[in-house]
Amino acid sequence: MEKITDKSGNDYYETGNIRITVVKNTWNNQPGIRIQAYKNEAYKNGQNKSLFPGAELPIPNAGAAFDLIKAIIKALEDCGI
Repeated sequence: MEKITDKSGNDYYETGNIRITVVKNTWNNQPGIRIQAYKNEAYKNGQNKSLFPGAELPIPNAGAAFDLIKAIIKALEDCGI
């Protein structure tokens, strides 16, 4: 997975149609991430890469990050994935 930097200087990672952006200061002034999805299939060609608004998630420490990953895994299991 490659780190990409947008025109605003924010680093992000893409997987499929999901974009995860590094946020140095979230809404509560803690570091975290923003998770967004591309609006259409054009992301595959690099065309019209418009995004849905995303959730900004403060992640203050490694324990919170680990809990987030565990919650995502559980939610995916509940979806049958």
